[in-house]
Amino acid sequence: KIVIYTKTITQKFLDDISTFCLDHYNISVGIGITSGLAVTDKNISNLKIVPHDPDFVKRSEIASKKCETVNVKIIKKVDTLNDIKFKEIVDEMKIKHSKILQLEVINNAIQEFDFSDVVCKELELKVKSGNIIKVSNKTNIYKMMVETKNGVIDLKNICMNKYIKILKIDGEVLLDKTAKSELFFKPPKHFFELSLNITNPQNVFFDFSNNYGLLQKVSLTSKNEFYDFGYFEHLEEINVTCLAPNECLIKLPHRHKDILDYYRSSPEKVKSYRKALFVKSLVAKIKFERLENYSEIHIEGNIDELNLEECQECTVLIINSTANETKIVPYYLDYNMAVNKVLRKKYPYGDNHKLKIFGMQELVIQGNVYVHEKKYLPLVYVGIDSKVKIDSPFITQIVGFSLEDLYKESYFREKNASEIINEVKIVGNVMFGDTLGVVEQFGEKTVLIYKNGLDQKIKNIKPNVEGKTKKKVMKFDRDLNEYDEENYEEEDFYENEEELGDKEKQFLL
Repeated sequence: KIVIYTKTITQKFLDDISTFCLDHYNISVGIGITSGLAVTDKNISNLKIVPHDPDFVKRSEIASKKCETVNVKIIKKVDTLNDIKFKEIVDEMKIKHSKILQLEVINNAIQEFDFSDVVCKELELKVKSGNIIKVSNKTNIYKMMVETKNGVIDLKNICMNKYIKILKIDGEVLLDKTAKSELFFKPPKHFFELSLNITNPQNVFFDFSNNYGLLQKVSLTSKNEFYDFGYFEHLEEINVTCLAPNECLIKLPHRHKDILDYYRSSPEKVKSYRKALFVKSLVAKIKFERLENYSEIHIEGNIDELNLEECQECTVLIINSTANETKIVPYYLDYNMAVNKVLRKKYPYGDNHKLKIFGMQELVIQGNVYVHEKKYLPLVYVGIDSKVKIDSPFITQIVGFSLEDLYKESYFREKNASEIINEVKIVGNVMFGDTLGVVEQFGEKTVLIYKNGLDQKIKNIKPNVEGKTKKKVMKFDRDLNEYDEENYEEEDFYENEEELGDKEKQFLL
């Protein structure tokens, strides 16, 4: 909830706050004004604009400060939790005005956790065994985390509590079953964040139809082979740990152009953009349907291909592949980079928009990973604020570039090679395995960074460029990773170099 008191309100402010409310309709905004222009009714349910009395506001603020107390977190460990012991804990919460309870129980002997006599905003409950874990629907809990090893959680009962907005479940649960004997779970619409590690032997059929509009974060650990997030509108974070033996297919949400338009309107909004994807599957093959607009991607496990062409907002990529080979397809440097925190409005103009690039502040690659069908030198952002760590037998060198700080400079400026070399050497932000990369000049505004001990001759391979230039169609396709020292001919790498203009020799940067 956001409450604003002001003497006046402008139409521009009203338009901006209306846009904010439409994009974040789980947040209520109230504005109290004493004078100013007439406000047109925007018919936005989570925006209220009313007149207010300044003297009343001052009195309310004074009263609020008098009532402020330091919120104390109570931590308890109990062997056997019975009604008497539970009442003692509740009484202690009353005395200390505590709203946060962390309770660890070896044996649960009570029928229901009822905190209706206190305000328990956050409950972290760990139960080893005992009675089925139930919570009174009269208990005012905002955030609830329940974990059990040998007990059972009545998830149907917990979902009846309309106050819970953030729920984390880890353990065996009670749920209805489908005709196929799967567990059936349909969360209520009041959840903002949901994390489920359901340890029952059956698969779980998830019906999220109540949550498409409000759920912001979801985390699932299950044996399911298919995860359908296709109809969600405002998911900021998806976390999937797949325990299936064969396949892990994840259908991701549709692209929402209006959301991107909102963030690209100013540098400050770009800094706040976050859409994160975490996937772990050590056995089942990871596949994606509709991988778009993610600013953070974390992959661990069995994956054959990761195509980032529709993820130009990605500035954090961490991949630890256990597959025999994994191909990464970078995104293009073009006119859609406005929500990329590194490259926003820093791209060249004209015909130079067919350059494939890793414009990331954090790039970590582990496993048998190669780039774009093994054909090109990866082009990587290696600015002073970046972290690059590569541990793959297929990627032993990269072309690095750096830019002026996006939020300090209002114009486009690429750093010179000498500046980049100094930064990389001082910061030590580019690693191949456990050793620092060797850096030297490659072009006027690019550097070559390669694994220590790499054959020097390989460094002449062209970078990842594929597109039209003023003179010709450029396509550098020598396979870096199939280099044979005995058959090596240096002139092959310089073929047609005289046909390239100065701009192309800078590899379109």
